Amino acid sequence: MIRSVQCELNRHTSRAIRSQRSNRASGGSAPPVDRNHIALVPKGSQMRTPLLATHPRILIAPVILASLLGGCGGPDSAASKQAVARVNEKELSVHQINHVAQRLPGNLSGEQIAQARLSILNGLVEQETLVQYAAQNKIDRDAQVVQQLESARRDILARAAIERIGSQGAKPTPEEVREFYDANPELFKKRRVYRFDEIVLPGTPAEWPDIQKRLMSARSIREADTILRTRGIEVPIVQGVSRTTESLPMAALPEFLKRRPGELVIWSQPPRVVIGQLTDLKESPVDADKAVPLIEQFLTARKRQEMISAEVKRLNETAKVTYLGEFAANTVNQTPTRNAPGATAPDAGSRSAAALK
Repeated sequence: MIRSVQCELNRHTSRAIRSQRSNRASGGSAPPVDRNHIALVPKGSQMRTPLLATHPRILIAPVILASLLGGCGGPDSAASKQAVARVNEKELSVHQINHVAQRLPGNLSGEQIAQARLSILNGLVEQETLVQYAAQNKIDRDAQVVQQLESARRDILARAAIERIGSQGAKPTPEEVREFYDANPELFKKRRVYRFDEIVLPGTPAEWPDIQKRLMSARSIREADTILRTRGIEVPIVQGVSRTTESLPMAALPEFLKRRPGELVIWSQPPRVVIGQLTDLKESPVDADKAVPLIEQFLTARKRQEMISAEVKRLNETAKVTYLGEFAANTVNQTPTRNAPGATAPDAGSRSAAALK
């Protein structure tokens, strides 16, 4: 399937190239002469927008960092080996375009895909001129650059390892799906749509325990706003905010089921703190058949995270680790304090139950 998608993308690029060649043949402006002897396909494209100026992350991270690992896995198709540009003596392949194009939104039209791929190619050309400049001036041997390259390589490998570990998870069984459905009625059978007037704090304020205690006496969002202002916290009230059950902290859902319109609710969705007055609610149940895909997706993600956490823990526990130098006094194999790059923290929602008042 990946090859068929890449071939389709290649056809769109070829169509755009032929279109631009046709425009030049019919009297279009001549392409500028490039002092670096860049043989760009297509030459003279009006889309020659410097990608470094607009999308530096798209230009640097996916291409240079990926090249550190020697490219993607899997055999290349004949089309993926086709040269699409030459910068001095260095050829750029359609495979490089395809790698960056994987990050394009999935709802683009054929014409938009072709335009995006041409823009990617222009960016790759611009990038290659800089890479060649770096090599000619021995920038790639600079100690700091070497360290950055090695750090990027290690980060990519660690994240790839996590992806590989997580990909081995099994799909949940129908019994597991049904069990989850029955065990979480607030998400499905008793699902609700809540409407709040809210104050959303971007982070936990200083002296929050004392502020929260005072907020408990507030009978409306206006009174809560007054209390916050006396503490120098000025955040606007947003009215009529709709929140579905699944958008709220999962561990706190049973408490939300007890709430009635008019009540003030405070909950935490790190890093934010939400102070809301419930103004309306309505039942919006989801039957089992419609819930199956969502539950499968959730359980698969949860199994994946559990598998990653268990394997990272195992690797940490079995590795022979000795702290040296200034860290020599630390206990060996302090597993809880060492986290692999890319390992995610526990679900914030699971820590929010105590914050619901």
